Amino acid sequence: MKEKKGFICNVCQTKYVKWVGHCHSCSNWDTVEILIPSKRLNTKELSLVYLNSDNDDYTNHYFSSGFEELDRVLGKGFVTGSAILLGGPPGIGKSTLILQVLNNIAHKSLYITGEESVSQIKIRAKRLNILDTTKIQIAVSNNLESIINAITQLNHIKFVVIDSIQTIHADSLETSAGSISQIKFCIAELVRTIKERDVTIVLIGQITKDGQIAGPKVLEHLVDTVIYFESELTAQYHILRVIKNRFGAVNEIALFDMGSKGLREIVNPSELFLGTYMFGVSGISIFVSMEGTRPILVEVQALIMKTNMSMPKRSVIGWDVNRLSMVLAVLTARCDFFFGDKEVYLNITGGCKISDPATDLAVAFALMSAVLQKPIPFKAICLGELTLSGLLQGVSFQNIRIREAKKLGFKDVIMPKTSVEAKGMDVHHINHVKDILSIFNI
Repeated sequence: MKEKKGFICNVCQTKYVKWVGHCHSCSNWDTVEILIPSKRLNTKELSLVYLNSDNDDYTNHYFSSGFEELDRVLGKGFVTGSAILLGGPPGIGKSTLILQVLNNIAHKSLYITGEESVSQIKIRAKRLNILDTTKIQIAVSNNLESIINAITQLNHIKFVVIDSIQTIHADSLETSAGSISQIKFCIAELVRTIKERDVTIVLIGQITKDGQIAGPKVLEHLVDTVIYFESELTAQYHILRVIKNRFGAVNEIALFDMGSKGLREIVNPSELFLGTYMFGVSGISIFVSMEGTRPILVEVQALIMKTNMSMPKRSVIGWDVNRLSMVLAVLTARCDFFFGDKEVYLNITGGCKISDPATDLAVAFALMSAVLQKPIPFKAICLGELTLSGLLQGVSFQNIRIREAKKLGFKDVIMPKTSVEAKGMDVHHINHVKDILSIFNI
């Protein structure tokens, strides 16, 4: 008896007897796909292992990528048998980074591309000065069954790259490559295959116009690690940011600089973000941001201009404009500074985007310094979160932030009074936003 086919909306899971272009339940278009009938499960006996039943040295399950910064972001490096999803906009350097990694690691690797030809990859490898072809094997395929067959047959391969996952399709599904059902099925099958054989796989993914990896959020649940490669169009560096990591911390970042010979890691990003910092200039303050577990010193710049416009301009680069409005409101209400007739421009140097609430005090200092036309009288970092009452709160990871500032030659720190001691630094305690005026000797 022939199996009946059904259809299902991949957004709201509403089922249909026949295909429709418009889902009546969630009002989305072109989301109804063929429903694959589930087969009867064959029960198998589970293999049970006690958590402390062996003396396995799990440090041997890690291997280095050849990039110190990438290893730190991943935890201790790549984990054997793990699945990594790497996303980023076109042309940012995803394929370049992976080729350099394949050249660095000791394992034999397989690079499968569905977007480029073998000759194109060889041209890029030559530009990157990757000449050892015995360690890296290349194949052009977008067929899932062929890829899984290659992984199972080539026992010497311990590292696999799929570039990109949106180009892969399974013959068992009637939908086209890149559809949600195809991507979900292909990732699930690839992850199952590599985990059975202790093979590490990197799945390169395309992103949408919103900056998200193309496909439903469930894709990120199928893999062990999700990494985004991001960059501003005008920035000279690329940021590798971990969104999910089963083997380490999330929101860790690594910075890379793209050159003619490929990507170069930036070991000390604080020097990059500080730019051409000049002590003694009004409208400038320094803040230590935490990106994951990494402290980074950034420069906050503010410019205030008088205007006759009824709605003065508020322009922000690298920070939240709503948070700027809050800081301006607190300074107006608690310090009697009026910004209603002034245009305010705020910039975080280096193209860095900061969401750390501990930036509040540095922003307040930069704004007050710009209004008063007075620089901060000493070379200091500012740490503190501002409340609506004008009171200042302590911030997390204070010791790590202070240690990083001290390493780069800063001797003063302005922050609210806490139990944390800043050894080797001159501490200027302020507990209310009004106390900022005392720093400027007003």
